[in-house]
Amino acid sequence: MSTNGHVIIDGFNIIHAWPTFRPLLKRGLDVAAGRLLDAVRILHDFEGNALTIVFDGQGSTISINHPEELTSLTLVYSPAGTTADTIIERLLARAPSAADWVVASGDGAIAQSALSYGARAMSPQALADWCAEAEQRQSAWIRRRSKDVD
Repeated sequence: MSTNGHVIIDGFNIIHAWPTFRPLLKRGLDVAAGRLLDAVRILHDFEGNALTIVFDGQGSTISINHPEELTSLTLVYSPAGTTADTIIERLLARAPSAADWVVASGDGAIAQSALSYGARAMSPQALADWCAEAEQRQSAWIRRRSKDVD
């Protein structure tokens, strides 16, 4: 599934839903968040989607980071007292059109909110499947390119 749109990921929700990531939380939020970014980044780098991962934060203000200065790749940490869900809903509300947006979360309220704004909702398992399929497409593309070079 390639959308060339905007993928918004409910960070902690996905980390807690993917069994391989839960143990990483013992090593710290930054470790788990970094591994999540590594796992889903293919949707940005190979599939061509804008990617925003939203986490519940603890700071006094919202924190917005663009790894490698890529404006289409964003990590957002909500301020203390504001949930990632609230930030996701604000992003959806401000979108000129959310028709090409996908929101990945296991939270039913976030899924309903995404649908109400015209976005697609995706379960944590569907996100994992999409990432795996993208990796397969990328591997096939690399194999084809390698044959063209030989």
